[in-house]
Amino acid sequence: MIQCRALYLFAIPVFCFLFGYPSILFSQSIKVPVGKDGIPIFQLPDIIITSPFASPRHKRKYEKWLTERYLLKARIIKLYPMAKSFGQYFKYIRETVPLLPSEASQKLYKELLEKELFARYEPLILDMSIAEGAVLIKLLHRELGQTAYMGIKEMKSGFSAFFWQQIALVLGNNLKAAYDPVKDREMEEILLELGAEPK
Repeated sequence: MIQCRALYLFAIPVFCFLFGYPSILFSQSIKVPVGKDGIPIFQLPDIIITSPFASPRHKRKYEKWLTERYLLKARIIKLYPMAKSFGQYFKYIRETVPLLPSEASQKLYKELLEKELFARYEPLILDMSIAEGAVLIKLLHRELGQTAYMGIKEMKSGFSAFFWQQIALVLGNNLKAAYDPVKDREMEEILLELGAEPK
């Protein structure tokens, strides 16, 4: 019994020293609320982090993000002029086609403009990857104010839009994909860097 009591008398000061003293030693100041029950607040010194990454995993994650951003920027630089041309083409058709007298002449005029546009961009479209196609679909929505699916439906027909949507789905894309400046924040930032108007 006496040995147990002696052990307690020895253990309590050692415990207080080990767990209480270092926090006081390394603290700059101790603040206890006056006139209230409370826990002492220890303000510890600032810690200087010498490495920009918390761990090698964070470094790999950052490098992956940086690589993806560079790829996205390269795709946007390649495809944005095409998306702008398509946007101007759709705007021009919307303004001029209703002025033509008959439905047959409107259809013929649309086909002529379509051939001209595809002759200009066909090599680039045929050489496009699936990831570039996904970026182009988003850029088209940004420029047209409607999805690529709705653009095809308006200019061609519902059947044509449905057909190309099925082809896009087989290839892992979606013509109904919408552009959102909040969700597609990185794309919007890159476009603003390139001098595009904010959406």
